[in-house]
Amino acid sequence: MSKREGDREDSPYSKRLKLSNNLQDVSTQTSSPQTSPSEVVSWKDLQRLLAFDQATGPQAHQNIQHLKSFLDLTAYSKDDEVKAAKRSLLHECLSHLPSQNRGLADLIRSWSFADKSNAERLFSAIAAVLALFLKVTSTHIEFRDYGNQLCQALLEEDNFRLFDRAFSAKKLKGHIISPCLRLLTQIVAYDGGAAAKLVWQRRHIAFLRLDIFLAMREEKPDGAKQSSHKPSVRDNALRYLFANLRLQSATAKAGILTLAHGKLARALFHGLGNDSPAIIVELFNVLQKHVITDMGLPRNAKKALFREEALTHIAKLYKYKEDPNVTESSVSVLQTTHTLLLCLCTSPESGLFETSEPSRAYGIDHATGEPNNSAQILRTPDGGTNTLSSTKSGRTLSNFLQGLRPHANLLEKELVLAVFKATPEVIVDYFQKKNYFPFEPKLTATWIGFANFLLSVMLLPIPTQYTQGLGLDSNEARIYANRLVETFFPPPLSQKSLTRCLNQSVDLITFLAVRIMTVAFQKFESLLNLLSVRYKDKGLSSESSRARTVACVVDRFRARCPEVRHVIAGFRRSRNRSSLQREAFSRLLVYYYRLIPQSAMEEKFDISVALCTAFLEYEALSNDILHTWELQNLLSIARFSQDMHWWHKPGNAPLSPFTTLLRLYCGESPLGRDDLSRYLLQQISEKNHILSCNKIPSIDLLSHSLLEAQASIEIYHFLDNCFLQLVQKVVIYSERIASLKTQHSPKFKELQIESIDLLLIAIADQWPFLRRASNSAVVRSISRWLISYLDLLKDAGRNLESLYIIRDEILQSTEDATAQSMFAQALQAPSSKDTLEFFQSNKTWQDKADKLTEDSETASIPRHSEQELSLHLEPPEEDENHQVLIRWAKEITPDSVLEGTIGELTICLCSEHEDIRRQALDALRKIRKSLKESDWIDALQVYMLLGEVIETVEHLASETPFPHFAGVFASRGLLILAEPLHPLYTKMNRFLHKGPQWKVDKLPSYWIDKIILQSPTEDDEYYAEIKWLLDFLIDGLRTANVSRPSQIMAKHVAVRRMLRGES
Repeated sequence: MSKREGDREDSPYSKRLKLSNNLQDVSTQTSSPQTSPSEVVSWKDLQRLLAFDQATGPQAHQNIQHLKSFLDLTAYSKDDEVKAAKRSLLHECLSHLPSQNRGLADLIRSWSFADKSNAERLFSAIAAVLALFLKVTSTHIEFRDYGNQLCQALLEEDNFRLFDRAFSAKKLKGHIISPCLRLLTQIVAYDGGAAAKLVWQRRHIAFLRLDIFLAMREEKPDGAKQSSHKPSVRDNALRYLFANLRLQSATAKAGILTLAHGKLARALFHGLGNDSPAIIVELFNVLQKHVITDMGLPRNAKKALFREEALTHIAKLYKYKEDPNVTESSVSVLQTTHTLLLCLCTSPESGLFETSEPSRAYGIDHATGEPNNSAQILRTPDGGTNTLSSTKSGRTLSNFLQGLRPHANLLEKELVLAVFKATPEVIVDYFQKKNYFPFEPKLTATWIGFANFLLSVMLLPIPTQYTQGLGLDSNEARIYANRLVETFFPPPLSQKSLTRCLNQSVDLITFLAVRIMTVAFQKFESLLNLLSVRYKDKGLSSESSRARTVACVVDRFRARCPEVRHVIAGFRRSRNRSSLQREAFSRLLVYYYRLIPQSAMEEKFDISVALCTAFLEYEALSNDILHTWELQNLLSIARFSQDMHWWHKPGNAPLSPFTTLLRLYCGESPLGRDDLSRYLLQQISEKNHILSCNKIPSIDLLSHSLLEAQASIEIYHFLDNCFLQLVQKVVIYSERIASLKTQHSPKFKELQIESIDLLLIAIADQWPFLRRASNSAVVRSISRWLISYLDLLKDAGRNLESLYIIRDEILQSTEDATAQSMFAQALQAPSSKDTLEFFQSNKTWQDKADKLTEDSETASIPRHSEQELSLHLEPPEEDENHQVLIRWAKEITPDSVLEGTIGELTICLCSEHEDIRRQALDALRKIRKSLKESDWIDALQVYMLLGEVIETVEHLASETPFPHFAGVFASRGLLILAEPLHPLYTKMNRFLHKGPQWKVDKLPSYWIDKIILQSPTEDDEYYAEIKWLLDFLIDGLRTANVSRPSQIMAKHVAVRRMLRGES
């Protein structure tokens, strides 16, 4: 406040009385009559209160208090009639004011006089009255002109200096600062922001110390709550800021947010937990509506406000402690905070991250398909790479996420997941930096929370905005696919950590690990389907590109998955645990067999014991959904497994797995008549020549007869024995058919005994043993079923004469009279067309069987059609860029060998372009020279191989490319020499000592003799050497110019035929 310019007129030499804050004590000592708001009964009384008076004593303050009380009744009275009367009185008073006082000029003069007189309490009271007047008149149209005139008057330069004097006061004088802030708030908000632009023009005063005011909280003792009826300076400053953010232009708001070089943001968000719930909710609502989602507001202004420090202060409200008696506020504060952070971290317009193309986000150069050096490359634990935009906004979001605890707070977890969904490139960067918690199995609340968080990350959908490059026929498509694998398989989930989790004895750890793996397989399957859609109907070349991309994705996914033997071991341990564990392990095994059969087939796994046990448990608890799912999973595994023993009775099982499945299929359980069960029964019976598949499959006739007869356990025991005998003696029973045909052909002219099922032959063969091992009741029961089965075969159109022969065979070996009479009447009834029409009309089973067969052949099982083989064997296209000619010089030589870089240089020797061949040859010479001086332990062998390659190339004409067959051999030979444990390491070293130059024509015969005709170096590595040879031969022949390799192979084949004496 300014100093007093002079003493009072009545006593120039007397000392000025000190104006204390307790002015009420002074007023009580005066003899002036006390007035009350009820005494303001006319507009003249109001005019008297509004008139200017050169007095700052108690009477002046009383007049202002009477005016304030009148305005309080006008604004806050609960009686509507009183409010209406007061408004009418106020309007009449304003209408009678002289024109020079229409903007309350007298009241403004009194305010200015109080400032000059250093009457702080009066100054504060007048400012509060002016703010209250604007508040009262802002909601009624008849006061609009009066309020605008007052705003214009207050914004005049001379009057606006009063705000400067108030804002320049010390921090302790909040009673002066707060009313002025409220007055400015009302000016900005009046008439929809009509004067907001003028306030911004006075920003050198209006916003000079706003950051300081935002930091001025009400000091209160520990444990005391902030008073709700007396706002602090910070509360008034916040409401002033709210009004400006709502009503100012985008340019003005940008200027406000960037004031004081970031101090405003620091003061705004620091200590948010100490504010009242209402202030916090209003602050976040204003920021979200008028800052974050304001498209006209520059991004730089948003970045200046929402820095990493500001985000951290906002996130601290996730731990906001509410008043337990006020439940609504707790919900509103937490939910509003969460909504604001979600909008901030996931909306592109918030300025925290920049949308970019997928390749740019991952640092991929469109021209070369290689990582862009200008981006920040991050290494994953398994050797993969990922990049994140190096912009300041990207770093702000990334660093902010590191401070959250998603494993311990559900709202923070939801926030992180939302960010991952909006910006998938953040996932790898997040886990790369968050290395303080390795995913090692440990039964703690922190580990469980972290595992649950990782599971939630994997459950996120595949980001469609990063799958656009999957349809490209180039190396870039494989780069996109690999990055997608990393987004839904977070780096902490390495193969080692998942393996350790699967081998734990704690059920919860193993269950979470299995659940994580299951979700990973589901995402992987979705990615494969997406690849199929991207490449659909794009021709043969596109299909070839799809095959290469899928192979690359599968290899990368397999590298992240634990070996199947650990899953099998966990499944076997789960037999003694809960059904939930068994179902989870069985479902995971199904995905192994369906999606990565290459890994599943590495371990022999017979589930016959588990399947029979599941059958028995299912019969006992048919209504248990977990047992139903487990049985379905086991049947799916049996469908793909090559080691399933269908005909052996494991343990104390009464029936073999096949017969048990047949019994279940013919029963009345919820799983009965299942499509998968029928498919397995038909495929197994046809594969083992038990039943045939005619117009109506025999498995349907057999199951229908068992269902109609309500077959007892004795019938299934008899069938089980017949199945076992038939599988063991299939050749004998086939010869039995031929003998029956020879025996009965003269008697039956239309005999077609070869079309009959071998099951009937086995039944006729085992029937004599049945009558000796069973009583008459059992024989009669089985006879009734068998007769109904024969009648079904006859109605289905099977050869009748063949059925008569089978019936007569059984009749001759039947001793029971009742059974003999039943068989004598068998096949005598006329054929029923109803049965045939029933099977022919129900074609649903056939469609489903075809669908299952198609799925079985295309579910990544290594069964390839000729077209698919041609796609894999077609000549590779030569890379026009030849990036390896530049990349080899930037890498260490041992790494270059292990990663195949030098091998790619040898392939460049086969290029059609002479310049490429010359550059590759020069590069190999330089590498060979560096190897001579290298201390690498395997440098000598690589040095020798490169020398022999160079000698062979120099021996050829310069215009002749190096044979592709030899280039592939050199490339694969380098990989062998770089790995001393390779099965062919010894043989390759012996080859290098044969001479300094290769005879390319003899390379195939040499390695065929050394691998096929000679014993392997290690006894158990024979098939590994065979596999290397086949891969080498196939890859060597994959060239567009096939004449040279074909001539080489044809010559060797002809020589071998001559040596064997063949024509």
